[in-house]
Amino acid sequence: MGKGWVNDLDNPKVAQITVGIFVFYAGDPNTKEAEEMLQTFQIFLL
Repeated sequence: MGKGWVNDLDNPKVAQITVGIFVFYAGDPNTKEAEEMLQTFQIFLL
């Protein structure tokens, strides 16, 4: 159905969920890991 990533399995601070072309982010936006996750974002054109 989709894929999910967290920065740490034992104590996650940020998460990214991808379902099709939709990407959802959750967690603390002020962490270094959150910025790194946003750099993996790809722009999709419909």
